[in-house]
Amino acid sequence: MGRSSSESSPTMGHGGAAVILKGGLAGLAIRLGSAALVVVVTIILARSLGPAGFGIYSYIYVLITLLTIPAQFGVTTIVVRETARAHDARDWGRMVGVWQWAMRQGMILCATVISLLGIVAFFIRDSLSAEQMWTLGWGAILLLLLALGNIRSAMLRGLRRVVQSQIPEYLVRHLVFILVLACLLVFSGPDSITPSRVMSGHVAAAALAFLLGAWMLVKARPVEIQGNAVQAVSEGRAWIQSAIPMGVVSGMPLLNKHVDLMILGLLAGPEEVGIYRVAAQIVLLVALPVTAVNLALSPHVARAYAGGRTAEIQQLSSIGTTLAFACALAATAAIYLLGEPGIRVLFGGEYLGAYQPMVVLAIGQVLFAACGSAAVVSNMMGQERGAASIFVLAIVGNVILNWILIPRYGIVGAAVSTSASLFLCGIALCLWLLLRKKVDTSVVSASLLAASWVRRAASPRPWRAE
Repeated sequence: MGRSSSESSPTMGHGGAAVILKGGLAGLAIRLGSAALVVVVTIILARSLGPAGFGIYSYIYVLITLLTIPAQFGVTTIVVRETARAHDARDWGRMVGVWQWAMRQGMILCATVISLLGIVAFFIRDSLSAEQMWTLGWGAILLLLLALGNIRSAMLRGLRRVVQSQIPEYLVRHLVFILVLACLLVFSGPDSITPSRVMSGHVAAAALAFLLGAWMLVKARPVEIQGNAVQAVSEGRAWIQSAIPMGVVSGMPLLNKHVDLMILGLLAGPEEVGIYRVAAQIVLLVALPVTAVNLALSPHVARAYAGGRTAEIQQLSSIGTTLAFACALAATAAIYLLGEPGIRVLFGGEYLGAYQPMVVLAIGQVLFAACGSAAVVSNMMGQERGAASIFVLAIVGNVILNWILIPRYGIVGAAVSTSASLFLCGIALCLWLLLRKKVDTSVVSASLLAASWVRRAASPRPWRAE
């Protein structure tokens, strides 16, 4: 089974900090660059489409984003875990098997989701405008590209190419999208910008990003699996059984993050959706540290757990929590101080209503960051079923709160509902992991680890005679 949990390993202590710091900061740099590009896209679309048009595009784009959950249901998490284990054990047949299984499952799930989306759109076609139908049609194509791109990104993460895995989707796609929008504005004029044209431009950008990611995966493959010499080893039934709860665990945070906007679109108008979307996009800056740390953490936790090194998992989790919480807290302070004038300058006075929900959402992200990477660690340590149950309860609570608070408090009520459910979910996940695996991912454990390092560094070293 490898070394026991009490034994030290090369990645523990300050070495563990280097592992997470290197992967986390590189991932954070990419996510910060991506967030900056997303803000640029949001500014262009908000000013070009206006609150109503931006609300239509945002609502359909968020719907497509949520549909990637069933379109890749748990497959990406299985790919990261099994690829990391197979790479560590040099089990090339298993690696080839899980990659082939993942692509088959991805195509089947995407085809099913897109077909169901088409059927629903057909039955509600009378309540949708032609512009909304075209936007939804282009969004279905985008769904396929995003879902398969996420599976390919998971393969690279499993190979410990965490930074490379993020470049196509988080940098290239947004850069190309900005260029497409610039071309539309320059050659067709601002009046030609419509939600459907914007969505078709997003499809073009996603297609180029997908091709780049596929090329990067071909270059990153281990030499041993190049060609057809390796016989694929598949455990499809077992992977599907694990993928279901993992799909819940990995998909529920995304659903929990966007369910407010979906319910807001049902209970309010597209203008409110557009204003709330501006707030949610800016708050991405606060959520980025948690996401970056999770991406860097997952393959290392999977390897440590496979080797029975629980103490190493604890230290890696504490280091990740420290980084994520500190960055999230700093970003929230900046949003509180600069948010209102920033909205006025960048988006225009018609979007000033986004300030209050933006602050509430940022505070919720800080509280969630204080709970650490409990969801990712649970997945990597085989506790996906319990974590899935917690996420289901959290999303049910979020839906109930949104239905209660949005009619009375509007977009501020939506922000309060999302932040409260996110924080309670983080606490429950942290306690579950602590009880089941004796791993504490909270900021409390991280503080104790930091204090022990400070005491160790400050303690006098034994005097040695010359």
